[in-house]
Amino acid sequence: RNSGAKLTDRKISPTEMAISPDQCVYVRGLTNPMNY
Repeated sequence: RNSGAKLTDRKISPTEMAISPDQCVYVRGLTNPMNY
């Protein structure tokens, strides 16, 4: 989660999201509540 905190400080790139599947799902839940 420490690395995730750093990612939130700046724009999260698609490649970084791919590296962190958990983060990707979390971000998708915020951006697309309907799909969550």
